[in-house]
Amino acid sequence: MYQRLIEYCENRSVLLLGFGREGRSTYELIRKYYPQKPLGIADRNTVDIEDEHVQLFTGDGYLDAINQYDLVMQSPGISLRDVKLPESVEISGQIDLFLRFVTCEKIGITGTKGKSTTSTLIYEILRAAGKPACLIGNIGTPVFESLADIAGKTAVIEMSSHQLEFAKASPHIAVFTNIYEEHLDHYNGFKGYVGAKLNILRFQDEKDYFFYNADQPLRDCIDFETLKASGISVGKNDGENDAFLHALTLLNSRLPGAHNHHDIYFAAAVAKSLGIEKDAMERGILNYS
Repeated sequence: MYQRLIEYCENRSVLLLGFGREGRSTYELIRKYYPQKPLGIADRNTVDIEDEHVQLFTGDGYLDAINQYDLVMQSPGISLRDVKLPESVEISGQIDLFLRFVTCEKIGITGTKGKSTTSTLIYEILRAAGKPACLIGNIGTPVFESLADIAGKTAVIEMSSHQLEFAKASPHIAVFTNIYEEHLDHYNGFKGYVGAKLNILRFQDEKDYFFYNADQPLRDCIDFETLKASGISVGKNDGENDAFLHALTLLNSRLPGAHNHHDIYFAAAVAKSLGIEKDAMERGILNYS
């Protein structure tokens, strides 16, 4: 199920960059399979850990440790904007390795706003339709914490721009809710922020598809000619794809506000693509609201 992920770390020197919840879950996974593997942990703050096989790098110069390792597992929120990265160093993270090496159906959701609501709605609709699923990622549960019971489930993954920044794979189904000029302190301008977000669909193939907001100028950010997957517009102005018709589920929704309407459009459009019936969509939305 995820053996390739474990093996990928085996013969590489690994640095955990950041030791919050995600960094700790990466540490615990590696230690489960490689109890004595040398590891580095780098964090601006003090790290409380007792492990003779760990080298700590803390304080203001903690980013200097990057050059000493083959594989750097970056925690979300740590900016490498001003760091010169050697070609020999691979920057990765839990989302990247999960997408590359874990074999399960994956639905990824990103966007400046609405990604948590959309992710939860999709998850609730899947449950209402009797489809085993887990809700993981930026919404609160690191993806590595789901590995033990991921078999047979659809992974609904909320993905931030930080988590997607160095991703080298994309989910089977991608949802891009919207884009606004936020979080620019982490990147070299808006272009860098958009580029990180676009990794959610950049590596899809012909069998995959992505949904994007038809009621926002998001289309201008997507270079459709370079993408292999099918793009489906969602919203009041979605034209021939007409996912707006799925907003019939709004009739029974207690979620107020136009922004929540778009979240429901996305969830309903994804559900339809999976062959889920309207009554299950309605139950899922009501379970959320």
